Amino acid sequence: MHTATARRHGRAFVVFHRASEEPRVEATRSFGPWQAVEKLGQGGVCEVWRARHANDPTREVAIKVLADVTAENVARFVDEADLLRKIDHPNVLGVHDLAADERPPWFVMDLLRGRDLDALRDQGPVAPHLAARLIAQVADGLAAVHALGVRHRDIKPGNIVVGDDGVPKLIDFGIARRIHDTHRTRQGMVVGTAAYLPPEVWSGQDPHGAQDSEAADVFALGQTLCELLIGKPIYEREGDTTLLVAILRDKLDRDALDPRVWEKEIPDGLAEVVVEATLQDVERRISTAATLRDRLDDWLDGRNAPAPAPPAPPPKATPAPAGGSGVLAWTAGGGLVAAGLLSVATVVGVALLWALRPVAPVPADPTAVREAVVTQAAALVPCADLGPGTVTATWVVQGEAAWHVRADATTASPEVTACVLAAIGAMRFPDGSLAVTLPVVSK
Repeated sequence: MHTATARRHGRAFVVFHRASEEPRVEATRSFGPWQAVEKLGQGGVCEVWRARHANDPTREVAIKVLADVTAENVARFVDEADLLRKIDHPNVLGVHDLAADERPPWFVMDLLRGRDLDALRDQGPVAPHLAARLIAQVADGLAAVHALGVRHRDIKPGNIVVGDDGVPKLIDFGIARRIHDTHRTRQGMVVGTAAYLPPEVWSGQDPHGAQDSEAADVFALGQTLCELLIGKPIYEREGDTTLLVAILRDKLDRDALDPRVWEKEIPDGLAEVVVEATLQDVERRISTAATLRDRLDDWLDGRNAPAPAPPAPPPKATPAPAGGSGVLAWTAGGGLVAAGLLSVATVVGVALLWALRPVAPVPADPTAVREAVVTQAAALVPCADLGPGTVTATWVVQGEAAWHVRADATTASPEVTACVLAAIGAMRFPDGSLAVTLPVVSK
C-alpha cells in the first residue's frame, strides 16, 4: 500500500515516502529531464514532487517547486538552493540542480526515505548512545554549513530526517542565510521556530546578530538532543500569544536545559553536554557545532571504551583464501555470543555474520578486530530491542576507529538501522586498516 504524507513545520514541510506499489500519477508534469511521478506534499509556498529521469527510470529524486512566485519568495528559494549546492556533506540534504530562471523555479534534491526526529522522539526517550550519535553526525554537518558562513536558523527535530539507511540529514534551509548578506527581514524581527530560539534572541539588543551566531544553532541542536533523550518536546505546542509568553519566560528564567530534570537515568556525562550546549550565558555555552560534535564523540568514546573480554572458545573460521583475505561466520550458538552476548542474546536473538578483508596500507589483525567487537558487542543489544530485521553494516577500520560506516542492505526499521550504525561508529579497534561487513539480525 502506498502512503505519502507531508508534515508541516511553519513555513516548510518534510516529506516521508513509503511505497510498496507504483502510485497513480497525479498529473503529467516535467522538470527539465525529470518526469513527475507523484506530488509528495505541499506547504505554504512550495510543492515537492517525486520524479524520475526520462532516460533512466531507476534514478529518482525529489523536486522542490516554488508555488508562490513573489519576488521575495523567489529570492529566498534561490538562496536556499544556492546554499545547499555548496554543501557536500553526508549529513546535509543534497541539492544537485537549480532552475532559477524557470517560472516557477525548481531545484532537484535527494529523495529522502525515512522519518524526522519529531517522529523518533514522539515514540519515547531515545537510547542515549543513539541520540548522541545522531546529533554528533548532524553537528558535523552543521559545522560544514557554518564553515561556509551560513547559519541555518531553524534547527529543530522536524528539520532532521533519519533515512532508512540510518543516516541523519539536516534539511530545510528556507530561512538560512549567509552572515554577510543583507537581512531581508524587517528591523527588529526574527525568523525561526520560537520554541528553539536561544534566550539571547529574546533578551538581547541585537536579535539579528544573535541569530547570526553559531551559538544560536548550537543551542537549538542541544535542545533537540535534550528532547530526544526525554522523549517529548520541551514546549508542547506554540501558536497563541499566551504560550509564546510562557516560552519566553521559561527561556529567560532557565539557566540551561538539563535532561535529568525529566529523566533521572540520563548518563551524567551526556547530560552535561546538553547543559553546556544550552546555557543561557553565551560566553559559557558550547559555541561551535564542531565543539559539540567533539564533546559527543568524546562521550561516546568513553562510554564504549573496551573492557576486558571474558574467556571464550575461538570462533569457527573458514580457511583464508589466497591473497590474505579471511571470511568468518558466527551465529547465536557460536563463539561471539558466548564471549559477549550470551546473557542477553538468549532473549534478544542477535546473530552476526562477518566478512573481513585487509586493506592498505597496514592491515589490522583480523583476530584482534574480532575480539574488539566481541568485547563491545553488548552495545548492539539495545538495537535489537527496537524491532526485528537485518542490517548489513559495512565500514573500514582505519587507525583505531570505524570510518565510512553505512548500511548497504537493511530490512530493519530506521531506528534499528540508526542504532546499529551508531553502536559500530562508537566502537574502537586495534590500530591498522581492515574492510568489514557485518549483517546484524534481531528477532
